[in-house]
Amino acid sequence: MVSITRCQALCAGLIALPIVISSAASAQQLSSESVRPTTQAVALTAVPTIDGEVLGDAAWAGITPTSGFTQVRPNEGQAATQNTEVFVGFSDDTLYIGVMAYDENPEAILVTDSRRDSPLDDTDSFQVIIDGLLDRQNGYVFGTNPSGMEFDAQVINE
Repeated sequence: MVSITRCQALCAGLIALPIVISSAASAQQLSSESVRPTTQAVALTAVPTIDGEVLGDAAWAGITPTSGFTQVRPNEGQAATQNTEVFVGFSDDTLYIGVMAYDENPEAILVTDSRRDSPLDDTDSFQVIIDGLLDRQNGYVFGTNPSGMEFDAQVINE
């Protein structure tokens, strides 16, 4: 049986912006040879409860999650060793992202730092980049790790 680890759902006061989804544990390689998973935000009929419980929340019922991510570390471009499902929806004024990060051995997850805005480079994490200018160089990053740490940053000319 596969145990489930929970990453808290992230919410931002934005709707209908292009989203690039990435994860340190399972993200999509940026080469032109790969096929990136894509998703489209769905209008929600109910507002999700922000409590880290995605599967039992009626707001996400009927929404097909995005999956099929590949690794960034340690084997960039290789198939992910664990499955991640991402749900994207919106209300009139809020973008909601629900994440199910599955792990066959959750006891082995190591979180070395849980301070707000600590680097997510050497830990399992989930990060979303919102490219509001559609230039693939600037945006806003929102992230979390299995302990629920909050991370946000601005990307400029990357």
